[in-house]
Amino acid sequence: MLIFDNDGYNIKNAWVVLTNAFDEKKMPDLNKLKEADARKYLSELMGSNGYEGVMLINLSATNKAIYAVTAKTVDIDTDGDGKVDATATANTQMAVTFFRGNKNGRYSVQLIDNPVLRESALKDFQKGVVSFRE
Repeated sequence: MLIFDNDGYNIKNAWVVLTNAFDEKKMPDLNKLKEADARKYLSELMGSNGYEGVMLINLSATNKAIYAVTAKTVDIDTDGDGKVDATATANTQMAVTFFRGNKNGRYSVQLIDNPVLRESALKDFQKGVVSFRE
C-alpha cells in the first residue's frame, strides 16, 4: 500500500497493489477475448460485484486490463428470491484494475481517494497503472 495522504488512521489517498489478486481460472485471458465475449464478461462482472462502471482498457499494445469504479449505492436481495429488498450506500468509492503481468503474475491496483474520487486522483492513478512493471 502506498499512502499519499492521511489523517491518522483515516486514509485520504492511497494505492493498493495486490499480487495473486484473482483466481486465474475465473478470469479469462483478456488479451484473447473476442469483443462479444468481453462485453458479456464485463456485464456479468458489473452485475455480480457492485461496480458502477466496468471497462476493458489497454495497458499496452499487447496487454489488457479490467478497469472499474465501485458503486456508491448497491441493490441487495436479502432473502435470495431474486427481488431487491434493500439498498446499501457506501461512504466511499474506489477505482480498481485487474490484469495479468508479462511474467504470468495476477495483479490488482486499487485507488482509495476519500471522501470522493477526484478527477486529478483518477488521472494520476490511470497513469500509474499504465506504467506498472513487474
